[in-house]
Amino acid sequence: MDLKQMNLDELKKVFVETVLPKIKEGWETAKEKLFGENGILDEIKNNPKEFFDAAKLAAKLDFSFEEVEMLTVEKIVEISKQHMAANSNEVVAYKTLEKDTFKVYLSYATDRELLPEEENHYVVIEADGLSKDVKELFSESDVVILK
Repeated sequence: MDLKQMNLDELKKVFVETVLPKIKEGWETAKEKLFGENGILDEIKNNPKEFFDAAKLAAKLDFSFEEVEMLTVEKIVEISKQHMAANSNEVVAYKTLEKDTFKVYLSYATDRELLPEEENHYVVIEADGLSKDVKELFSESDVVILK
């Protein structure tokens, strides 16, 4: 998907309508398969990292989960580099507040074009708080592109 001609509002709309539903569907599918009626993995309910690693198998998407107390721009850069998708040179980051937890969803792009689903890697970062530099980063829009 070509993002070159899009402003931040258009980019946010594309991210919210195309990328975010895939991540959330994968999460819900994994949750149902792992904790549904059978409750076969109740012992890891309180360990989201292990849960998310197991969810990757159920969701058939390449994604990771990271949890931090205070999210900084430095930490976003570190996490995005750690999970960098092949052939990407940018990260599209979308910030939300869900049930008193900040979430930053990452998806990778090359020259303002989102990588295809089968080549992309999605990351969900949960944080209890956002540092001043993260608040400034997202001050104009809930979505940003990081090079």
